[in-house]
This record gives sequence, C-alpha cells and structure tokens, in this order.
Amino acid sequence: MKILVIFTGGTIGSTKSDCVIDVNVDTSFQLLASYQALPSAKDVSFETKQPIYILSENLVPDDWHVLLDTLNAVDQSDYDGIIIAHGTDTLPYSSAAISFGLKQCDIPVVLVASNYPLDDERANGLRNFSNAVDFIASDVAKGVFVVFENNAGEPIVHLGSRLLEADPYTDDFDSIGGVIFGKMDDGRFIYNDDSRNPSIEALNQYQPALSGNVRFSSDILLIKPFAGLNYDYFQFANHKPKAVLHGLYHSGTANTSESQSHSIKAFAAYCKKQGVPMYAAPIAQTDDLYQSAKELIDAGVTPMVGISLEAALVKLMIYTDNAVKVDESIYFERL
Repeated sequence: MKILVIFTGGTIGSTKSDCVIDVNVDTSFQLLASYQALPSAKDVSFETKQPIYILSENLVPDDWHVLLDTLNAVDQSDYDGIIIAHGTDTLPYSSAAISFGLKQCDIPVVLVASNYPLDDERANGLRNFSNAVDFIASDVAKGVFVVFENNAGEPIVHLGSRLLEADPYTDDFDSIGGVIFGKMDDGRFIYNDDSRNPSIEALNQYQPALSGNVRFSSDILLIKPFAGLNYDYFQFANHKPKAVLHGLYHSGTANTSESQSHSIKAFAAYCKKQGVPMYAAPIAQTDDLYQSAKELIDAGVTPMVGISLEAALVKLMIYTDNAVKVDESIYFERL
C-alpha cells in the first residue's frame, strides 16, 4: 500500500518548549516513525510533501491555494490514499475547501489532527493517523474525510464538508446535525446508515462539480449573532466586502426588532444600498419558520439551507471569485 502524507503544521506537527507550543518540522518524521513502530502498523510505503508549515490559526485562503495546487498536481493513480496532517483550529474550513476545490478525487483523502503535541501522553494524533491509514486500507470509499478520536475514545470519520469547529473545552469535533459519516472499529470502517448521509455508492460515483483552479476570496465579512450585536460598527466606507455571511441562532433566527442599531433587517437594508449581497446560515430545512426568520428572509437575506456555517463561509469564498451558484450542491454539503 502506498500513501502520500502532506504535512501542513498544526499541533500534530508541533512540540512544546517552556510551556509554549509551536510548529517543529522534525515532528513530521516523528509521526511516521511512531506509526511504523506500532505493532498494528500496516505495510505502507509513505511519500511526503510539506507545501506549508504553520499553526493552523494563522492559515489564510492563499494557503488553501498552495495546498490545492499541491493536491491537484498529484497523480492519484500512484497512491491508495492521501493523508493531510493539519491543525485543529481551522480544520473544518480546510476540509470544506479541499472537499469543494479538488479537481478530482479517485482515492480517499483524509485529514487528521491532534488535540495535543505528539510527545504529550494525552495526544490522539498518532491514533488518528493510524486510523486514517486503516480507513484508506479498508478501500470503502473515495472522497474527502476527517478522522478524529473523540473523548470517548471512538475514532470518528466525518465527511469533509460537514465538520464543525471543535469544542474549546473538550477538543471534540462533530458533524452538522450530529450525523457522523461513520467510525473505525479495530481497523474496520463502520458506516453510519443515516438517510442524511450520502451512500457509499454515491460517494464513489461523485464527480467534482467545479472545474479549473478554484480560488478563495478573503473579502467575505462573517458576523455571528449575540445579544446586543450592534451593526453600527459595520460600516463599509473604507473597505467594502464582496458579501456578508451572517450566522444564525440554533433556531435559524437573528434579531429582527425595529432597532436601527441591533436589527438584522436594518443592516440588510444597508447592505442592499451598498450593493453587498447578504447570506445567512446555518438554517435547517423545515416547513416552519419563526417570525423573525421569515422577516430576515423578507428583508432580502438569502438563507443557505442545510449547510454548516463553516462550509457556507468557504462556499461564499468560492462564489465571489468563481463561476458557481450559491444554491449549487457541492460535495454533499446539504443535509
């Protein structure tokens, strides 16, 4: 079996010195050596690339361009799979970017990370890497996935376009709607047979919806709702975004009062006047809406239904600089 491993930095590629965690390029080779020393290690020939090496919180869309250019230049027929070692902070955004941006995906592309540096006994990075190798060896499905062990010790497999940000206190990841794609059990992949998941057959028949070199714009303004959000601080006199993505509360709502400073309706009117399209996510597919949800839609805010906020942001980054419709389904991102 032959696997290409792409190192990008992050905690899985870091060491701790004087209580400070930072990237260390030598950790890349430590990961491979530690895997090969495992009694359960498979007979794998690894090739490596290191196009970027940063803490993932420092990642910007230009880094996705480098990563995707690296991936798109790979002859996938030479490998059984690709593993990308990545940081945890921006993992959901990168997994969505890769899911949407790959020109082709004829093999499993698996992103892995670690909750602690590898030399910390609490770290799950080596186990995540080992489970990613086992997932590739299972030869079940092609596509983009994330493998990350939760706090219960379960190696969870997520679809790349549906990963949510990690919990800051437990480091656990989840998929949108709580619907994981599956899990690993003693080296075997167990599919989560849920109607909201694409089938294995659908994954293996999937062809990327976008052509050409996908590029991501940084000119998207993301706003998350909170009690007291004041839109007076968002003025476009000096720099106008290409689009606004507004997060919503869990019920698909935001403040739609008559307050000029606190209402999304007033801000939507301002965006329209400035010629800036405004979108909102996440919102579940449902026949019933709260009055406030109806009002924000009536105010001209376009809902992005059935998609996570993380994937919605990445999709808008593509939409502004590429020929893609916002309502176009890309890599099963809709539930």
